[in-house]
Amino acid sequence: LGISSVAPTQYSNAMLEPFCQRGGTTDIHKDGWGLAYYINKDWNVINETNSAATSAYANEIIQSHNHLETTNLICHIRYATIGDVSMSNVHPFKKNLFGSQFVFAHNGDVPMFDVQSTENYGKDYRDIHKGSSTSDAKPSYSFQPIGETDSEHVFCTILNHLQSTFDTLPSLPELYFAIHEICTYIAEQHEGTILNFLLGIGEAIFAFSWPGSRKGSTTWNGLHYTLRNDDCPSSPISDRDYSDESESGSDDDSVESFSSSLSSGSEVAVITTKPLTNDSSWTEFKKGDLLLFVNGKVISSENLCELDGYTHQ
Repeated sequence: LGISSVAPTQYSNAMLEPFCQRGGTTDIHKDGWGLAYYINKDWNVINETNSAATSAYANEIIQSHNHLETTNLICHIRYATIGDVSMSNVHPFKKNLFGSQFVFAHNGDVPMFDVQSTENYGKDYRDIHKGSSTSDAKPSYSFQPIGETDSEHVFCTILNHLQSTFDTLPSLPELYFAIHEICTYIAEQHEGTILNFLLGIGEAIFAFSWPGSRKGSTTWNGLHYTLRNDDCPSSPISDRDYSDESESGSDDDSVESFSSSLSSGSEVAVITTKPLTNDSSWTEFKKGDLLLFVNGKVISSENLCELDGYTHQ
């Protein structure tokens, strides 16, 4: 779950509670949870290894939502496919580059970084492609995974690529093309790749989707987004079961609408694996899409010019 808004916004439990319930109650993602929120030019990260559905801390955040006011929010509930249940494997991950904080959450499988094949861990993609580093190349391996997940390996590879490409924090358009280049390369290395992620940098959230279904599963893993404000028509928040293993999910809707869960005057972009509401306002990412969300708006490669003059906050 990713949220970008034009002004600091409070999110009611009508939005956060159904998401957390998918972390072990209405879905199988019970192996840890985390959230990153942007406030005072700083990304703050909260992680736990227990399920979001049973976490007293998560419940406290939901019930005390007035204390969680932010322009950017990235939430993740984990279903462990690679790596054990430990703090080092829980998303979102947070690392520093060019004096800025980067946070990352991923859904999918990346065979290129299979835990049984360590030669690609943390490498810059150009070194992987060539097989070795050139003598005059800048160091490519400053970022190494702490945990065991393929997700963190993707994150480190993105950061290593940015570090080897730029000397200082680049503009958002420059970041866009560099991130799209490395992620497309990673996704194309194996036909079984599923690479859906949110990457927070300052006041911006990058979202990339290379969708697919895990082997033996009919569940489609991709990304969707919607643009909302408190003037939008009321849309009940659905809490359906998206589990690979269960067909017994409820179709009952929350009594509180999606739009009413936003603060007054909000302009908000919401990115999720599955739509949170049953209406038709959601747009599914196409394969290979990289979209940028800033101030509650969505920016694609076609309208990056809107960012001219934008500086990182």
